[in-house]
Amino acid sequence: MTEATMENPIHKVGSRVLQGVHYMKLPETVPVEAITALIDDMRKWAKLEVHMHVMDFNNLKTAPEELFRAIQGFEVLLKMRNLNMLSINIDDAIASEIETLRLESTFGRSIERAKVDPNNLKPFDEAKHKKLLLKYLVNAAHEAVQVTLQSTVSVDENYLSKIENVPMHEFDLISVVNTNNEFLKAEFRLLTSSKVVQRFAHAMLGKDTLVDADLVDSMVQELLNMIYGHAKSNLNDKENFRLPSAIPKVLHQKDFGRIKRSGPTKLTILPMVTPMGSFYIEVDLG
Repeated sequence: MTEATMENPIHKVGSRVLQGVHYMKLPETVPVEAITALIDDMRKWAKLEVHMHVMDFNNLKTAPEELFRAIQGFEVLLKMRNLNMLSINIDDAIASEIETLRLESTFGRSIERAKVDPNNLKPFDEAKHKKLLLKYLVNAAHEAVQVTLQSTVSVDENYLSKIENVPMHEFDLISVVNTNNEFLKAEFRLLTSSKVVQRFAHAMLGKDTLVDADLVDSMVQELLNMIYGHAKSNLNDKENFRLPSAIPKVLHQKDFGRIKRSGPTKLTILPMVTPMGSFYIEVDLG
């Protein structure tokens, strides 16, 4: 599937640049077997020297989940280049699919949720909810790696509880999300190395991409953002959690001492192994 004019036949995504804007026009349907080629095109489109990308959904009638996940990955690539994607002409049926997949933020839609009754709030039950929290974080990590890196990730089910068992000498980056509300006080951390993140960046953007320090920081920040955001949406909607929205920050090796970890009873560490290297997710409930 190569770059083409807007008058593409069915299954083809039209692509055209006009006055600094990249226009993409979706056909009536995009079959699953076309997604791999489309992702390759999206990696090329992310490198275009344009001011904005616009995706037109006007013709789209049916689409597999893989299409929406591919578009989510494309939006991540653009975000790391400080570019925006505008989605236009999304009909109600497609909007419903987007809502079901919890991808409203990717497509710039705001869909109202049921309001929480403040008189019926229940506190975080650590024994009851911890397993759910870890389960959804692992699922979110799988989703993030598959969508953004087109790769696989395995998770050691024997979760660690002691930081001394983590190869801290290999890491020089930690992305952090703090949550502090009436439901949960916790810190989520993603530990990795610049070398691993560079491999991730080349997998997403192509081997010829120049990966500088700013891109590395943006990528490790966005990876945790995707994992926490995906887990949060599902936990809040399916399990009645009340996790808040949060923006990750990045710490470099010289600032690792600022992290105050809890003891083993409050700390769980999830080793995430990919073909390009490993990263770890810490869940600190202290």
